[in-house]
Amino acid sequence: MIEEKDVVAVEEKKEDIEVRLREELQKEYDTRLEAEINRISAQLKEQNQKVVAEALERYRVEMAPPSQDDVQKLLDQEYVEFKVKVRVPKEEGEGTREHEFTISELPQNVERKILKKIKSVLIPFSSDLAGISMNLLEGDAAKKIVQIMNTFEPLLDTMSGIAAIVLNPDDELDWLDEGWVRENLSSTRIVRIVTAQLEANHIRDFFSLVFQGSKLLR
Repeated sequence: MIEEKDVVAVEEKKEDIEVRLREELQKEYDTRLEAEINRISAQLKEQNQKVVAEALERYRVEMAPPSQDDVQKLLDQEYVEFKVKVRVPKEEGEGTREHEFTISELPQNVERKILKKIKSVLIPFSSDLAGISMNLLEGDAAKKIVQIMNTFEPLLDTMSGIAAIVLNPDDELDWLDEGWVRENLSSTRIVRIVTAQLEANHIRDFFSLVFQGSKLLR
């Protein structure tokens, strides 16, 4: 007959085995986890070093002073033109007619007009956009949508003003102004017109030359 003390002893031994088994399993788990963390950390470190090295190499190549051949290619660059058809008022009578505008390289005095338009909204827009980013996960969703709309509205107005300058750089059309653009063209078409002008004036090439030229002065 099994006595009660023998049962207690078996149970205690069983619990002791279970404790030791859990401890052993925990140690093995911790060891494997640490090894996996170390492996992943080493892999991420290697990948980050590779990405940084590639970025630095691209930066070095992009920022290298232009060669004589590069400068000559830029000087030989052909003028770029884009055509855009827009419904405009008829010259006589009521209604509208289709008119084709040519977007081409503009002189610096017109570029300065565009630059002033951009500067007038760039700083406040950047500040408002930063505020939206900081509060993106906070507050009421409807209020955030209204804030975003209020922030982008001045930017849309600025794009309309730039598009008016692009289509009417010499102010020959007295009816074509910022207000007319907003009332007659969609936001998408306005942005496309502005984008085409930036391409026609090779704005990216301009900034690239400025940065490269600054290296030559160091």
